[in-house]
Amino acid sequence: MTNERESPAGLAHRLLGCVDKRTDGSDGPICSEITGDTTMMNDNKSSLIVGASALVTGFCVGVGMGVLFAPHSGARTLRRLRSFAEDMAEDTAEAVDDVIERGKRLMVV
Repeated sequence: MTNERESPAGLAHRLLGCVDKRTDGSDGPICSEITGDTTMMNDNKSSLIVGASALVTGFCVGVGMGVLFAPHSGARTLRRLRSFAEDMAEDTAEAVDDVIERGKRLMVV
C-alpha cells in the first residue's frame, strides 16, 4: 500500500529495495540519488515546521504585547469600538442619502 503523500523517489526506493548494491555493500549511484531526493523532501518538511513555529510564536508574542500595553481596559475599549461603529454607520447613512439626493436631482434635470 502506498502513501498518497509519498514522493515518487520514496516510492521507487521502497519498491526497488535499492537493488543497485555494490559488491562491498554500499549503495550504487541509483540508490544514492534516490536517498538524496528523499532527504531533500525531509528538509522541506522541517523548513515548513520551523516556519509555522515561527509564525505561531510571533502571533503569541504580538497578542501578549497587545494585552500588556493596551491603553484601556477591555470594557472601555469595547465601548469605544461600539461608539466608533455607530458613528461610522451614521456617517455612511448620511453619505448614502446625499448620493441619492444628488442622483434624484440629476434625473430631474
